[in-house]
Amino acid sequence: MNEATASWDTGLMNMCVGEKRTLFVPKHLVVARPGYEFLAPSGYDLSYEIELLEIDKVGPKKEEFFKEIDSNFDK
Repeated sequence: MNEATASWDTGLMNMCVGEKRTLFVPKHLVVARPGYEFLAPSGYDLSYEIELLEIDKVGPKKEEFFKEIDSNFDK
């Protein structure tokens, strides 16, 4: 897990349904996946407004979830 992922995990920890938070990502942690630069442009500080709408207690299948979080595609 890289520093940016750990920051997101920490920032979202213990959120309640309906809660809103602002997450700040300093530019030195911003790394955009190829094709997603419009969502996280490198070289800029980013601020995200997050609202937890629901919690899926079943969760995604392990294989599908791993593909989503493998941001550098190194498996």
